[in-house]
Amino acid sequence: MGLVGRDDALRSQVLQHPLVCVIRRADRFDRRRLLLVTQPLAATLSGVLALVTAFDLATAPLVISFGLAQGVVTAFSTPAATRLSSPRSSRVRPPILTSGFGIVSVRRTGEVRRVTALDWPHPVQQPLGPHIDAWFARQRWLAAHRDGEALQGAVLVLAADVVQEQLGAPGAEDPAHLVLRQQVGLRRVVEADTATAALTGACDGRLPVGTLVAAVREVLGEVPDGLLDEVRHLVEVGVLDPPV
Repeated sequence: MGLVGRDDALRSQVLQHPLVCVIRRADRFDRRRLLLVTQPLAATLSGVLALVTAFDLATAPLVISFGLAQGVVTAFSTPAATRLSSPRSSRVRPPILTSGFGIVSVRRTGEVRRVTALDWPHPVQQPLGPHIDAWFARQRWLAAHRDGEALQGAVLVLAADVVQEQLGAPGAEDPAHLVLRQQVGLRRVVEADTATAALTGACDGRLPVGTLVAAVREVLGEVPDGLLDEVRHLVEVGVLDPPV
């Protein structure tokens, strides 16, 4: 973090401000085309740096070099975007491309290639690294427990940070709204029904899933057909954890 902070200050003082002054005086540039070039380039630089970091290849000179390159790109794109969005501009303002912050994590599994993309507008708890590693570990566990018999024989534990929230009329048999909420990491919120919440709460690492499903069926009289699929989903998102 210290290198990144120093790098941001360096590129701001050494590159960005002088270049911004130059670009502001250079009206001969087509600002729309300039943004069409600089914004994808900025996103590409961020993606490459994320991959370098994921493979543990990042070094101090490399991080500083990427930061300086981002400074040059920003020095060109910032004044162009400002002038295009200015109300004094008489030209029709086209949509401005932007790039946002994200995380790219890659793992070699030797299995069928899979890409999971999340658009996550909600607050998260940093650092996310341990939670992302745990997500990959759970994917490996789920791959080894694909069939229903293996899953029913597994013993699961409710994550320590998960809480239950429910709304409903006083005395009602089933709540009108019931969710399971994570307090750490991505802070996911999973909607659940009474059977799912009952099974989740009973996962204390002592009894297998199949036994718990039978117990819930005995208490409630029936359980949803997709309850095991819901258990898989809860494991995937980290509400339920497989044994360590």
